[in-house]
Amino acid sequence: MRPASLLSDIRTAAVETRDTLDRWRRPPSLRAKQYLALLAGALVAGVLVGLGLTVWLDIPAVARLEDYRPSVVTEVYGDDDRLISQFYLERRKLVATRDMPAHLRRAVVSAEDRRFYEHAGVDWIQVAVAAWQTARHGRVVRGASTITMQLSRNLFLNLDRNWSRKIREVLLAFQIERHYSKEHILTLYLNRIYFGHGNYGVGAAAEYYFGKPVHDLSPAESALLAGIIRNPAYYSPLAHPDRAWTVRNRVLHAMRRDGNLSERELRAALSEPVRLSPQPSPDGIAPYFREMVRLHLARHYSNRQVLTEGLKVYTTLNPELQRCAEAALDDGLRTYDRRHGWRGALPNVTAAGVTDLAGYDRREWRRPVQSGSRITGLVLTVTNRQADVQVGAYRAVLDAPAVAWTRRTDLRRLVRPGDLVPLRVRQVYAPAHRLVVELDQRPEAQGACLVLDNRTGAIKALVGGADWAASQLNRATQTRRQTGSVFKPFVYATALMNGLSLDDTILDEPVTVALPDGTEYIPRNFQDQYRGAVTLHEALARSLNVPAVRLGQHVGMARVIRTARALGVTAPIPPYPSTALGAAEISLAEMVSAYTAFPTGGLRADPYFIRRIEDFQGRVLEVHAPAVREVMPEAVAWALTGNMREVISYGTGVKARALGSEIAGKSGTTNRFADAWFIGFTPGITAGVWVGYDDNRTLGANETGSAVALPVWIRIIAHHQAGHPGERFPEAATPHESPDGEDLDDGAAAPPFQLARVDEEDLGA
Repeated sequence: MRPASLLSDIRTAAVETRDTLDRWRRPPSLRAKQYLALLAGALVAGVLVGLGLTVWLDIPAVARLEDYRPSVVTEVYGDDDRLISQFYLERRKLVATRDMPAHLRRAVVSAEDRRFYEHAGVDWIQVAVAAWQTARHGRVVRGASTITMQLSRNLFLNLDRNWSRKIREVLLAFQIERHYSKEHILTLYLNRIYFGHGNYGVGAAAEYYFGKPVHDLSPAESALLAGIIRNPAYYSPLAHPDRAWTVRNRVLHAMRRDGNLSERELRAALSEPVRLSPQPSPDGIAPYFREMVRLHLARHYSNRQVLTEGLKVYTTLNPELQRCAEAALDDGLRTYDRRHGWRGALPNVTAAGVTDLAGYDRREWRRPVQSGSRITGLVLTVTNRQADVQVGAYRAVLDAPAVAWTRRTDLRRLVRPGDLVPLRVRQVYAPAHRLVVELDQRPEAQGACLVLDNRTGAIKALVGGADWAASQLNRATQTRRQTGSVFKPFVYATALMNGLSLDDTILDEPVTVALPDGTEYIPRNFQDQYRGAVTLHEALARSLNVPAVRLGQHVGMARVIRTARALGVTAPIPPYPSTALGAAEISLAEMVSAYTAFPTGGLRADPYFIRRIEDFQGRVLEVHAPAVREVMPEAVAWALTGNMREVISYGTGVKARALGSEIAGKSGTTNRFADAWFIGFTPGITAGVWVGYDDNRTLGANETGSAVALPVWIRIIAHHQAGHPGERFPEAATPHESPDGEDLDDGAAAPPFQLARVDEEDLGA
């Protein structure tokens, strides 16, 4: 290429470059401006649409509200169809719109969203006010969420505080308002929100705080519930009554401002005191029974059904009889415990470094103190005559009468300053902040009670232990203990079914039984007292040991075991001579169930505790029909019923004679006084009581079934008789004439599978 041509090309390129730069420097034409604006708008719109679609697609379908039902508690009812327990994730009772009084809806609207009936989901006026106050103060002073927005957040969203969640909340509120009426939205809201103390929805709140259904609320009560929605913990009428009173009045004035109350109605509501009637949890009674119900539901229904879908479980439990059984066992165990003296060894707060005794506090002291309750007190000062005790804001004195059962007269030998002492409150003098108390002691022994309906097998009362909080082991159904003399009726029933009569005689004299291993078994009566020839009915009524063993050997222990099996006993029963005296270990539930065959003329129904189960709509999911079968000849059952009525007349159950003649039963005591039993019946029910230690140690000398278990049984039967005064045994169950004299021998059992000689010299009734 020639140089001249190269220079020409360079000049041409430079000119074109200069022209291009000049064009870029010139202002854009109108068309170019429009093009650029359109392009930028499209980009912004695309971003916004993309963001909007992302948020919108993440919004749950509001149409699901058509089928929405919040989680509802599963309710458990007693035999009177009254509530005794609940299972739930959220304690809630649904209320229909028609059952919500107008003043309740107005109170909630005035308190939470005064323009609820005017906006379409978002109150833009409230949003502007909230934004202005936030900008003015530099922080969020008030919210702008409407009732619909709160509902959308509560139903579908989480509580994250970010713009994405807020946008979804607004969009959901618009959708809800487009699909549903204001009254439907308000009803959903009032059934959903939290009112404090574990209560969700206005139905549960009304019953918890005021002890009444929603439709019975007064305007003042409605205002109080509306006021605590914003912060249930802060405005709790139980924890902070002054704050609750203030917020209630604030809501009432808001209702007047909005035209929802007249001036006269406002004055009346403001003058109404805050009358709370907090309802105790229905889970206060029958914890062992409730656990049986829970386990049944867990086996047959899903967690979702049990905890959220509102099942209705109708049980056989009689709440009043249950309360009686619980109180009777508790008092019986404490009476027994006191017979064995004060154990002491109290915890002392000074050992933990507490020096200001007057300033000491305990959580339990914040609960109301009631007569009959048990509570822990703090000993402040002690002299030989009395001890001053603090129980929160109350003061009490332990003096000689309050500690008389300890058989100690010098209080300094019982307690010292700083001791935490168990007390039973006898009287409460609230204005003076004084309590009358007595020294208490938690029993170490255990016990169990069971009451069955004779005809159906329905469990009417069940107590599985001394204290559910301390031990959840159900000793009525889950443990087996030696039965002692309560097993003897099975031996006598076998004899009657094999041709003998209660009028037949048997020798009550020492006997030696040769055992297969070459050793000997020598049963003995209480205190080595023997009567010679006695009738069978006297031998059973007096619970004589030797005749029972002789009779078992006569009819054969294999037959006795078959009788027990027919009566429903499934526990292992060894075919040894001592089994006739109750050496076999059997549960209280099986023994009580077996005894129901006597007052029914030989019929026995399988025990059960659930009558039926319904779903939330009332559809029956499960129903129980009593399973009854004949297990014993009628004549044998009536004969033994009459015989065990003699136990009450002149045998080991004479303490129950004051209850009348229409009762029968049998006591039992095992070797070393390790177990104390009493099982007995009326024409309507059969009740059994067992007392002992979990570690099988002795209850103490002469702590027999008659001494320990019978007093508990008497209270249970007395309660039943008060409601069933006309019950009578048939003529065939008439007892024999009572012989002269009384001998309260209860017999005793050998240890399980005991093959050697059993020393029963110190065993008694």
